[in-house]
Amino acid sequence: SQVSLQRVQARLFRRDLLPILLAAEGKILALVDGLAEVTVARVNALLRQIRGILQHAGVDAAAGLVPTLEDVASREVRQLAAATKAALPIKSTLFHSLPVQKIATAAAMDAEAMTGNWFAKWTVTQTVGIERDVRSGIALGQGMDPIATQVRRTLGTSRAHAMTITRTAVQTVANQARQTWIDANRNAFKGQQWVATLDTRTCPVCGPLDGRWW
Repeated sequence: SQVSLQRVQARLFRRDLLPILLAAEGKILALVDGLAEVTVARVNALLRQIRGILQHAGVDAAAGLVPTLEDVASREVRQLAAATKAALPIKSTLFHSLPVQKIATAAAMDAEAMTGNWFAKWTVTQTVGIERDVRSGIALGQGMDPIATQVRRTLGTSRAHAMTITRTAVQTVANQARQTWIDANRNAFKGQQWVATLDTRTCPVCGPLDGRWW
């Protein structure tokens, strides 16, 4: 299931988010390259335009995630229900058959608000970074070429940040959908066991919980 979710994350980012980010990057770099006269007014106007481009990109990116996140929630619930019914020696009629679409829609609605907030913060972070690149480059007397190079680096970092948001959103929605179904069928379970992947990427919170029941 985790491998499948990772594939969804990568596909979602490449298909729905990366085109939006690349289009925004292209517009920003064109503006930076086209800044022939470095005056306070021109620089401020440039930064206002860049801020607007990033804001639109953030809104579009958040909206682009929602349909796939709804599909993720639906798939997770179906897989969990099927696996549980196959593993437990009780009649499937004992399970509460919550409408999968209802769970998926609720998870996607939460995801829309969640990713909207994340991308709003993403917009602010990237705007601050690019403004720093432009203003510090001008203060140091650099030409537009080295400034544009630094902006490209910042935009590369923003892409990585957006991928992190995508990964977290997919995992969060999948977990929420699974938990909703489990909560509705508590009568069929003795408890839940935490199973962590113990490797170099395991966080300090998840590692000690491995194997614990509640």
